[in-house]
Amino acid sequence: MTNKENRLSNILMVIMITSLIYSFFLPLKLSEVWFYTGLIIYLLALIVSLIALQNFATAQKDKPITKGIYSFSRNPMYLSGFIAYIGISIASASWIFLLSGIVYIILQHVLANSEERFCLKNMKTHIKNIRIEHQDGLDYTNQIKMIKMNNNKEESGERNAVSLPVGSNPIP
Repeated sequence: MTNKENRLSNILMVIMITSLIYSFFLPLKLSEVWFYTGLIIYLLALIVSLIALQNFATAQKDKPITKGIYSFSRNPMYLSGFIAYIGISIASASWIFLLSGIVYIILQHVLANSEERFCLKNMKTHIKNIRIEHQDGLDYTNQIKMIKMNNNKEESGERNAVSLPVGSNPIP
């Protein structure tokens, strides 16, 4: 991680801890429809998180996870965290909590890119055989640029990431 990413990680941790503490003081009106709507969304997030944890726990340690819920999203745990923020925001009708959820997902996206750089660097023998193909609608432009840059560095000897097989289409 770069220094900037370390700072963002620390900011994210402060936001998460502050949100957790703040959530204990949020008023919940059990008779309101907002509460039950938010509760259902929160439970959906919990289910997504548990499925992601199960997929993560049963995956091979040295290979990228491409099965189960990871076939739909590259970062289902982050996605479930954001869905949980939305559920809590709706259940408590808190704009402040919703705003912290939006900041959460933006910072998580930046940090997920640094995790992907790490994976590209350390799992190159496995990733080079995998087409970057997900149905989550996310932009893969940065990853593809990084792969192309590493292909151009081939003559220099040391490569930091992976290359896709010739003729493969990295964009779904």
